[in-house]
Parts: sequence; structure tokens; C-alpha cells
Amino acid sequence: MDATAADRVSALRTLLRLGRVSNLPTVWSNCLAGAGLASVAPDFRLALIGAACMSLVYTGGMFLNDAFDSDHDRERAPKRPIPSGAISARTVYGLGFLQLGVGVLGVLLSAPSLGQRMDPQAVLSALALAGLVVLYNAWHKQNPLSPLLMAGCRALVYVTLGFLASQAEPRILLWLGAMLLVSYVVGLTWLAKLESRGFEVRIPGGFATFIAGISLVDAALLLSAGRWDWALSAALGFPATLALQRWVRGT
Repeated sequence: MDATAADRVSALRTLLRLGRVSNLPTVWSNCLAGAGLASVAPDFRLALIGAACMSLVYTGGMFLNDAFDSDHDRERAPKRPIPSGAISARTVYGLGFLQLGVGVLGVLLSAPSLGQRMDPQAVLSALALAGLVVLYNAWHKQNPLSPLLMAGCRALVYVTLGFLASQAEPRILLWLGAMLLVSYVVGLTWLAKLESRGFEVRIPGGFATFIAGISLVDAALLLSAGRWDWALSAALGFPATLALQRWVRGT
């Protein structure tokens, strides 16, 4: 491998680390749950487009997490991409906000691109999600409410997909499912805080296993709604996340 090819591989690895792409299967299962809980007959095409948009919002948020935390990481995590010099904070900020913007724009354009009406509530939900992502990243250090903010981000993925893929007012199952997801994510975010402060999380695989478990929560909720096929797909997010975390850390 020549020097140019090696540099490209290194740059790609840096981007994958910044985006915590190993956790993306949990975002996809969130999208399945949001669409499947909201309607008995969701538009699968819109669910797929929505999943792509939410993937960009997620990775954009992860980029911004490193950008906002760069000063902290220089002291506590010097091997992260920004403090190690692999990429500049300015570039990471730019790429993070770009992905958030493209993700929200994708929600705005998704329904019209398929000849359907655009649901303004889906766009408003996507905007709220992007805003909450920025707020969390800018304010999560020393913020006692940060687990709730993180949980709110995941819940808004449900809501955005619910409005987008149902093309109607979502069923109450969507809101109940979002509340249960919030409870789970608040708990795992507190675990992440403990882990980051040096406390050992005594479970196989540590905090990363709880992240992968989001897909199992999604699957259980889909099962409760009678969506066996979608539940199986969502459950596959658990082993997929654990497998990908061997290559790209999820925390």
C-alpha cells in the first residue's frame, strides 16, 4: 500500500471513529420502531429514507460531540482524533453541522420525492431533534439533565419516523413506546457518565452492550404492536452493533 492509499485509509478510519458508526444499527432499529408503532401500514419507502436521514443526524451529532469536547479530550482522551492531530476541530464542526443539515433537508424532501404530501410535523420533529443534538453536545458536561437530553434525541427519532412514515396522526403506541425508550436511554446514559469518570461497569461488554440493547427495546415494542417481521429486523441490530463495535468503538 503506497503512502497516498495509507493516508486515505487513515482518514476514513478517523471519520468512522468520529461518527461512532458501529452504533448505527440501533438508529435503524429506532426508525423501524418509530414507523411500525405509529401505523398499521407505514410507508416502507419513507421509513428507509427516514432511516438514512436519521443516520446522518446521528453521525453528525457524534462529530459535534468530539468537536465540543475537544478541550476536555486533550486532557482526558488524547488519542481521540482531534487532540491526536488526525483532524482539526474546525473541520469536525463543519462536517457535523453539514450532516445535521442534510439529514433534516432529507426529511423535508423525502415525501415530495415520492409524490406524496410533506408532513410539516415530521420536519418540525427533525428540526427539534437537530436542535436537541446540538444542545446536548454543547451542554452535556457537568449537566445533570444530560441523560434526559440524550434520551430525548432518541425519542425524537421515533417521533420523526412516526410522522414521516405513517402519513397520518400516529397511534398512541408511538408515544408510549417513546416514553419507554426514554427510560432505557436515561439509564444507559447515566452508566456512560459513571464509566467516563472511571467507575467500572460490571457487565459483559460494559456500556457498549447497553447501547446495542437499544435494538432489543425496539424489537420488544414492535412485538407488543404485533409487528413480528419488523421486530425480527430490529432485533438483528443487537448482534450487528456488537460485531461492529469490534472494529469501531461505540463510546
